[in-house]
This record gives sequence, structure tokens and C-alpha cells, in this order.
Amino acid sequence: MRLTIVKVDFLIKKAIRFLIFCISIFIIISNSPALIRTEQIYLIPGWNLISIPLYTEDNSIQSVLQSIVDRYVSVWTYDSDSWKRYIIGKTDNNLFNMESGKGYWIYINSPSVLVITGNDNYNKFVQLKKGWNLVGYNSLQLLPVDDALFSIKDKYFSAWTYTSGKWEKYIPGSSDNTIEIMDAWKGYWVYAKNDCVWDIMDDYYFLIDISKNVWNYLKWARTNHLPWSWKSEKKYGGDYANPAEIGFSMLCYLCAYELKKPWSPLWAEVRSEVSSTLNQLQRWQTGSQQYQPHGPNSYDNKLFYQWYWISWNPPVVGNGSPNQDVPSIDNAWLAVSLIIIKEYMNRIGDQELADIAEDILSKMDFTLWYNYDVHLFKWGGFQNPILEAGAIITLNENRIIKLHRACFGTDQ
Repeated sequence: MRLTIVKVDFLIKKAIRFLIFCISIFIIISNSPALIRTEQIYLIPGWNLISIPLYTEDNSIQSVLQSIVDRYVSVWTYDSDSWKRYIIGKTDNNLFNMESGKGYWIYINSPSVLVITGNDNYNKFVQLKKGWNLVGYNSLQLLPVDDALFSIKDKYFSAWTYTSGKWEKYIPGSSDNTIEIMDAWKGYWVYAKNDCVWDIMDDYYFLIDISKNVWNYLKWARTNHLPWSWKSEKKYGGDYANPAEIGFSMLCYLCAYELKKPWSPLWAEVRSEVSSTLNQLQRWQTGSQQYQPHGPNSYDNKLFYQWYWISWNPPVVGNGSPNQDVPSIDNAWLAVSLIIIKEYMNRIGDQELADIAEDILSKMDFTLWYNYDVHLFKWGGFQNPILEAGAIITLNENRIIKLHRACFGTDQ
């Protein structure tokens, strides 16, 4: 009992130290000096629709527009269903600051160059309300409009801007759009279907490039509709998969499809792979696969083993331990993937695949790992979910339970 308490205290201290480390890194990053830059906006006589994507130390209108003093007449914005204005010489103005993330109409009486100095440590999230929003594009990276608005895909009707005295528009699906690129210094009218948050992902291309490379690897590292644990052109091995990897591989197909990129798979390929993987899981779980050279391919027709050898035809569980260990965490990740797949297929009306995912889920019994006397999960041992007692302290689920006990002083 004393040994158990010491181990628990040690884990809690490690967790607290790791938490402090993460917070420290966050503070260092958050307080790192932002890049100071000076940018120029060219304005024409008349109305100009602009935004300020930089963070300025003094965001008063007089400070922001200092470089064009005596050349502008008024500044207007639209916020919370009402207009706000600043007109030179008026005493009843209700607009005094210019902020990143908002769009502004500015009336100029002669050609001007607005010079702005600030840093790019600005907020990348713009709150949109249902209806019309006058907003700014908070990024200095030019992006195609559909990529720039990717985070609110299906959540807006249209986006408009005003350039050189002419309106430009982007309406998803329209063939006569005139906005191709979103510009950092332009203001935009965006009509939102409902309240939502526009996350301006200026690292979009970087993330898409990573996604493409990962996707190409996952398609290559695949045999019999199952993922390799690892695959290399220079090293032999890796042609086995565990339940977590199998679940994640199915989700990768759905995610790659949903990105709708030129390299994304067609739905026929996605459905074929997901269907084949689900059917293989079902054959292992039910025992309907007659080829079982190392014994049953699932534990008690409920849970999945640690490693399945996917180059065998058909794929089978490996022989002995650790192949036939019954891991709680890997089965849990598979269950999460199955829940997502079931809900996704229900949403698109594919009842057949939704039913297969639900059938597999309904047979998975997680109480087999749980010790009701001490309220802890086991990791799972050779052909037995509760065989390995040593892992009861270190399992991730139990660390959360024990941290909860330490913080709240309860044994329940």
C-alpha cells in the first residue's frame, strides 16, 4: 500500500512539473517580441473600403491616420447592426479607434498613401454575427478567397469588397465571381448564415502541404485495406497494425475527402476502403473469418488484440504476446473512431456503413478492464483484459482519476 502511494505521489508531481513546463513555454511564446513592420495603403479620391491587419500601439483614429491628416473627411464602420462614424469637425462622433478585424469606409479628398506601423501579433479570430458584417482580413498572406474563408465554409452566403469605385463579390458556387484573392488591407462585407467565428488560417498552405504528404504516405503504407504501423523503403518490417491505427486510418480517408483538394480521394475510393476495413474488423470480432492460425482474432468476440499482421491473406492476429495482449487504450481509440464514422455516415445517409460501425461498437465491452473495487482501469495482458496488474498505475485513464483524487481529496 505504501508503494502505491509513493508511485501516485510521484506521478502527480511529474504531472504538475510538466504542466508548469507547458505554461512556461506558453508564456515565453506569448511574450516573444512581435515583428514590427511598416506597410502602405494606396487610397484614391472618394470612398475606400479598407482594414488594418496590424496591431498598433495607439489605435486612435488620429494616430492610425496620421500620415494622411487633412486628406480624409470621414471614417465609418458597421458594428452590432449599427453604423459608427468619425467626421472631422463634428462633435457627436461615436467612432474613435480603428481595430484589426474590422472594415472601414474612409472618404479621401485627394490621392493618398496611408502608412501604418505595427506588429503582426494580431488576433486571427473574427467574430461574425448572423447577417451582414463589415470585417477585415487579419493576415498579411494573400490567399485564394475559398481558402481564406475555409474555416466558415457553408456558414456564409457571400463576401463583397469595393475596389476603385467598383463592387467585387464572391458567392460560393457562382460562375461570375470577381474576388479571387483576399487582400490584407481591404475591408469586406460578409453575410453570415448564423453567428460563427472566422479563423483566419494564414498557415493554411503549410497545413495543407503536411496533409497532402501524410495522405500520400498513408495510401502507400497500406495492405489489405489496413495501415502499416510503419513502412520504410530502407528498412524491413512494420506490416502490422493495432486497433487505434486502424481506426485513425479510416478517419484519415474521411478527412482527406472532406478537404476537397485536387489530391483528395473520390468518394468511391473512400467508401470502398472504409467499408473494407469495417468488414475486416467485423470478421475478426465475430469469428466469421475461418482462417485463425493463432487462435481467435478477437477476445471473447468483443475486444481487439494488440497487433494484427496485415500482409497475411487474410490478415490475422499475431502469435503469442504482445500480439495477443488486450489493450484498453487502443480499443478506446478505435471506439472513438467508430463513433465518428457512425455519426458521419448517418449524416450523409449511408445507413449500411453506419450500422456496421454501430454493430462493432455494441459488442465492445469496456467494463472488462475496469476494477470496481479500486475504481481503476487495467492496461490489459496476454489474452486477458485484467491480467497485467503492473499497468494499473500508469494507464492514462488512471492518471486522470488519481490527479482528480489528489486535487479534490476524494476516493470516489
